[in-house]
Amino acid sequence: MYVALMRSAYSTNIKERKDHSTAIFDIEGRVIVQGESLPLHLA
Repeated sequence: MYVALMRSAYSTNIKERKDHSTAIFDIEGRVIVQGESLPLHLA
């Protein structure tokens, strides 16, 4: 998911600065798993 987001991004912040987060949530919005990038975006 991390690599797919970086490859498809148009934003310099995402593509070059790696300023993004990835996670998978269940139907109720609880975090199942999150990437190792910047988790502060998921708060």
